[in-house]
Amino acid sequence: MSDTTQQPARTASIERKTNETDISIKVNLDSKMDQQIDIATGIGFLDHMYHALAKHGGWSLTLKCTGDLHIDDHHTAEDTAIALGMAFKQALGTPKGIKRFGHAYCPLDEALSRAVVDISGRPYASIDLGLKREKIGDLSCEMIPHVLFSFATAAGITLHVDVLKGDNDHHRSESAFKALAVAIRQAVEHTGTNDVPSTKGTSMKLKALKVRPKKLLEASPCIGEMGAMLECWSRSGVDDPRCAQTAKALATCMSKPVKKSKATNTINYHLARLGKQL
Repeated sequence: MSDTTQQPARTASIERKTNETDISIKVNLDSKMDQQIDIATGIGFLDHMYHALAKHGGWSLTLKCTGDLHIDDHHTAEDTAIALGMAFKQALGTPKGIKRFGHAYCPLDEALSRAVVDISGRPYASIDLGLKREKIGDLSCEMIPHVLFSFATAAGITLHVDVLKGDNDHHRSESAFKALAVAIRQAVEHTGTNDVPSTKGTSMKLKALKVRPKKLLEASPCIGEMGAMLECWSRSGVDDPRCAQTAKALATCMSKPVKKSKATNTINYHLARLGKQL
């Protein structure tokens, strides 16, 4: 069983304001039995889905949004999902000592959904809900998978959600959000360790670049900056503010022109992937 006795609650607060929406979010990923959920987006069915996500994920969640619903539901649905993903990522912090992977099947009457989650720092979403109606309440059905996609992207997680069967689109959608909630709850569960749940950790071995070390220095002036950043990440964690200067140095180096070679192209591919995390 996981040891959570010494773990502080993982919480975050987000304020996100644009020309289209004004959003405030408070989330506690570790509320368990003492949950407080208060959601008001102006779209009833969207509130219902977020409530299901929080309830079955074991979160306390306060989410308030004032959006341009006089236009349509797009900005409110998308922006709340982005803000919620940001809050989730902030609350989770450096993903050390968690299971990382989670999966769940959840039914709602005739509907059955599967969700698979990887807390990887690699934003990706594959969503197949198979909805047929134009709307459920005031929420466009086309926005429901987009909400999941936007959440996954902002949270920096890999997410696969599939509705396996079901006749009622309300049931299909709700079972999908419940499956996601249970999968995330499993993935963020503490393991009692403090390691990064990855064979890569937070470092990258030079041999993975498939070029000789001597060629690395010839090929790219950024290899030193990359090494310094990875060393800091490995020592202190990706989110440690002390690593900000090394990340900034790498980003600056990557913006400079580099003499092209086969080795350069290989290195720049990996640097570009790292750059997405800066």
